[in-house]
Amino acid sequence: MRDFAVAELVARPGEKDKGYLGQVMLGDGSLVGVPAIVANGVEDGPTLLVIAAVHGTEVVGAAAVIEALRAIDPRELRGRVVAVTAANPLALRDSAYETPYDHVNLSTPLFKEPKPSGGLTERLAAVVMRAAEGATNMIDMHANPDPSIPFVLYNPHLAKDEQTRRETLRLAHAFGVTVIESGGDPAAAQRDVRYGLGLTTMTAELTGNMFLREESVAVGKAGVLNVARALGMIPGEPEPQPGMKIEGDFVAVGRLITNRGGLLWVRRQPGTFIPRGEVVATIQDLWGDTLEELRMPTDGYCWAFGGRPGTSHLVAEGTAVNYVFKRRD
Repeated sequence: MRDFAVAELVARPGEKDKGYLGQVMLGDGSLVGVPAIVANGVEDGPTLLVIAAVHGTEVVGAAAVIEALRAIDPRELRGRVVAVTAANPLALRDSAYETPYDHVNLSTPLFKEPKPSGGLTERLAAVVMRAAEGATNMIDMHANPDPSIPFVLYNPHLAKDEQTRRETLRLAHAFGVTVIESGGDPAAAQRDVRYGLGLTTMTAELTGNMFLREESVAVGKAGVLNVARALGMIPGEPEPQPGMKIEGDFVAVGRLITNRGGLLWVRRQPGTFIPRGEVVATIQDLWGDTLEELRMPTDGYCWAFGGRPGTSHLVAEGTAVNYVFKRRD
């Protein structure tokens, strides 16, 4: 094995290195860096890229990635791991879903064509893309607000070929939580862009996005290690995950949207089977009267409830308040 370099980070075989992939300058002259950790094994093998905190409200993903890298001994590693622990440090420092300065969502087609001379968020995307060079597999770590369940999204329709599709599904199941097909939407996020280049990629969604609860962090940590085990990068077989996992072949359906504004009351917990037509949430005004009942559009499940990213369960009309998935027909 040779030294492994990513941007300014360099790890010798059997060692780790940490630092910044690059930095952006703010108006007061201060520099904000994109932090990363690289681990270089003693034998050749895959290069696993793990990205967290693309959205600044999803702190739990950053902690899970840090803990996973802490658990990996590079002296027992085959291949390399590149972990971007905070892809959008500007959003993270303000607990914002998007970059506060230009209000752009980093999880967009910005990754398709890096623009190092573009707008601020475009420049952040170009910095993050430095970590993707040479990657063979990828985990894009995200999180939902409570109440929610942990799960993995994958999109086989965007995979380069059948082999990539099969391997993506195998690794998604290795993560150890419920696996859901996201559908055939055009490539948007980093995950989808990398599909077309032949990578196996998935989006892991944890619970309790803004908070560090040990049980939620543990799911993300175990998932990263399980994928590394399934790739033959670290010793052992994938281990069972703690908590809820729904077995089956699932596809995403969409979201329910409010027609009235008020307090969002969750009436059915994520991860429980809900028949079509059953009330899953209600909207109540500030006098306590029920204004609207939101009903399940299909036999299936919800994976999370919430209003606008980073906000409370006081919602306006026109707010998408949950995610629905079902067993494949």
